[in-house]
Amino acid sequence: MQENDVCSSPYTLMVMLKACIGMGDLEMGQHFHAEIIKKGYETSLSIGSNLVALYAKRGYFMEALEVLHKLPVKDIAAWTVLISSYTEQGHGQEALNVFEQMKQEGIVPNAYTYACVLKACLAVNDTNKGQELHQAIRQDGYESNLYVGSALVQLYAKCGLLSEARKTFDKLLGRDVVVWTTLIAGFAEHGHGHDALDFFDDMRREGIVPTEATFVCALKACGAIRAVDRGRKLHMEIESKGLYESDPSVGNSLISMYAKCGSLEEAQHIFDRLLVRDTVSSNALISGYTEHGLWKEAVECYERMSQSGDPANAATYCSIFKACSTPEAIEKGVAVHQLITGSEFEMDESVSNTLVGMYSKCGHFSAANEIFDRVLNKTIVSWNALIAGYTANGLNQKVLDCFHQVNYEGLEPDGATFSCVLRACSSIGSVNVGREVHAEIVSTGIYINDPPVIKGLITMYAACGSFVHAQVEFEKLSIRDASAWSLMVKLAGINHQGDIAVRYFEDMLAHGVSPDAIVFTCLLTACFHSCLLAEGKHYFKKMKEVFNILPTPEHYNSMANLMSRAGHLYEAERFVEMLSCKSEEIWSSLLNACKVYQEPELGARCFEQLVQMNLEDSAWYVLMEDIYAGAEKWNDMDTIEGLRKYLNIKKLPAVASIEVDHKVYDFVVGDEPSVEMRLLLDDLSSRIKKSGHLPHLDLESKHDTDEQKEASLCVHAEKLAIAFGLLNTPEGTTLRVSKNLRMCFECHSTSKLITKVERREIILRDSSCVHHFKDNSCSCGDIF
Repeated sequence: MQENDVCSSPYTLMVMLKACIGMGDLEMGQHFHAEIIKKGYETSLSIGSNLVALYAKRGYFMEALEVLHKLPVKDIAAWTVLISSYTEQGHGQEALNVFEQMKQEGIVPNAYTYACVLKACLAVNDTNKGQELHQAIRQDGYESNLYVGSALVQLYAKCGLLSEARKTFDKLLGRDVVVWTTLIAGFAEHGHGHDALDFFDDMRREGIVPTEATFVCALKACGAIRAVDRGRKLHMEIESKGLYESDPSVGNSLISMYAKCGSLEEAQHIFDRLLVRDTVSSNALISGYTEHGLWKEAVECYERMSQSGDPANAATYCSIFKACSTPEAIEKGVAVHQLITGSEFEMDESVSNTLVGMYSKCGHFSAANEIFDRVLNKTIVSWNALIAGYTANGLNQKVLDCFHQVNYEGLEPDGATFSCVLRACSSIGSVNVGREVHAEIVSTGIYINDPPVIKGLITMYAACGSFVHAQVEFEKLSIRDASAWSLMVKLAGINHQGDIAVRYFEDMLAHGVSPDAIVFTCLLTACFHSCLLAEGKHYFKKMKEVFNILPTPEHYNSMANLMSRAGHLYEAERFVEMLSCKSEEIWSSLLNACKVYQEPELGARCFEQLVQMNLEDSAWYVLMEDIYAGAEKWNDMDTIEGLRKYLNIKKLPAVASIEVDHKVYDFVVGDEPSVEMRLLLDDLSSRIKKSGHLPHLDLESKHDTDEQKEASLCVHAEKLAIAFGLLNTPEGTTLRVSKNLRMCFECHSTSKLITKVERREIILRDSSCVHHFKDNSCSCGDIF
């Protein structure tokens, strides 16, 4: 046309601009822009709108704004394309700013504008602005518009406002497969897999044919709720439609679904059949192996991926480092870390956080802290990685220190943070810090209905001996499933509230919740702690005959423990002998009962079984020595002690903790007490002797004098903690102590008498249960 000297009209130039926009050819578009200026067409509304689109879609926003501001009349099309371009290129806030500017100039949004602005709200996760827009959309009559309604559903669904997404969806006049898929995706993404699959079925009933994207969302829902049978049905349909080969995302989703459901052989089979395998495929398989604790398989998959030339990404390394977060796998994790040292992946925030978690969980805190310190933008996820490692290694004071630092730095703890901190409070009996954490959870209002956090609160109160508060929190649970009822049965048990544990079990049945094997384990254990032999036998029988649950080794262990605790040691031994699978736990419980009831011959048989199973556990040797010492069989005691020393088996040191003024103090057996503590311990010893207490000197070395034995008894860990608490708390304050091992007879009887002479209550949690000492008695009934 130009060669024939035909003059270009405004319409011709507008068409050419559209062609340049379609091709993404900015340079050619600028050529036409120059001609538009030359001919004086720049202020034409149709041409101006396309010039805005030309520059905005290529990210030249200053040029687009310059063109827009020169237009004598700025129509909705120009504004909308600018808003859309900002959003598409990741500038959601700028898109919202332009929208506000447009409104100030009196331009009324149309359906397309609203849809673009809603996408901008999603880009910046601004649900408040989205809800404000929803009101305007409703007033302008666009709420039932499919295009606008789909954008609203997407915003609400992706941001987790699922009830709002559903309400908006229900108001749409026409619903296509895109909006159905958006709804299904939102519910699947936020853990509501059952609802997502229900919507999938509703969509089919309306005659809507699912696309590849819809199947991907449905498979994700199956993986989220471990619905492997439903996933297999979807798999068959996908195979019949040929989608397996046509869309790699479907194959990858099948791998992910099977992996999350624990069907790793099927996941591997799908992976092996893929015509095209990419990083996403490998990551799905590696993640599945990792999630189910199969670190060797995860590493092998990673190595095959490396050999095939598929590039690993940040998600790959996160999965591998998570898989190697155990002592047996840490060496491999370190080797992979060395491969990426100095690369962009090591600096990636998610990879760094996972590395911190790997090293800290394996107790390599110097490496964990070194990486942690290099993280420039420390989020709550970064802190959680470190906190989780301290929690896993029982460094509870470190957990609390980190939590205080998180608050000091103004970060908001999340559910994972609260769960770890509550677990630390449970471990050390720190009920005061636990109450502060509880208050913070309530003040946030976010996690007060989060089941893991509420269960953490329940456990914290119960482990600290405040079982009444645990019951109050249990009543607040909106959903009480079998795991919640099991928790209450278990916690009632360790607090020697066996009758209440039984009541919770019966209440569970009354609420229509079917018991599982775990509930019965907790119930039988609760009967053990409260010596409810008849009730235990009743429920053990009922488990098989009424609920058709076959007993596992844990159930047999609990029954043997119960018989032993009730003093039926030889009945327990016969019961154990009949079992095909005999565990360390069942023999150790019987051995402990031999200590309580002074049965050295049966104890020797138990000890023999235990050392055959595990020669290097010091607990068996300590228990057997105590049994022989109690029976004054000194030669036999020396034989066991000599064997332990010959095998170089170290005794686990007893450690007791006590919280005073929101700080936790640890005491190790044999620690040299301060002068004040020594004087108090001597005074307590004298006063309780006057009450008729005779120290259990047989627990100490027979080679020491009685004075030396008494002195040795005074430096038991829990006695030191109790003495420290008596010195540093007001009169009448309840002392809360936690210990890593079981209490000995001496400390148990002494603790009872201290509550009498000091008029204090002592709550002491050891490795077995929670002892409530008050007025010279203990909740365990002196059988522990």
